[in-house]
Amino acid sequence: METRKLFVYGTLKKGFRLSSMLDSAKFIGVDTLKGFDIFSNGSFPMIVKGNDTVKGEVYEVPIHLFINLDFVESAYDRTTVETENGLIVDAYVYRYDTKDLIKLKGEFKR
Repeated sequence: METRKLFVYGTLKKGFRLSSMLDSAKFIGVDTLKGFDIFSNGSFPMIVKGNDTVKGEVYEVPIHLFINLDFVESAYDRTTVETENGLIVDAYVYRYDTKDLIKLKGEFKR
């Protein structure tokens, strides 16, 4: 089965409301993205290119799951990035203006 690594930083993380979407994915570990800022609208986070770091989790995800993930994450662009630990992963990067959003300090928490 073909897979890709995915970096998640919000509602897809363990214990968050969309984490069940990754039930068939393999948890690889915790990692960080450099060069991104994280924002929130209060319910879910978004990352955009910036100067900070974002903490998250990395999963090995079966390719077929990306059909559902891309639909749910439709306000985001999935792009390939390198994590601080040198993993090449996909991440969902927010594509709209963040001017009315709350900037967070590195991590989305409950």
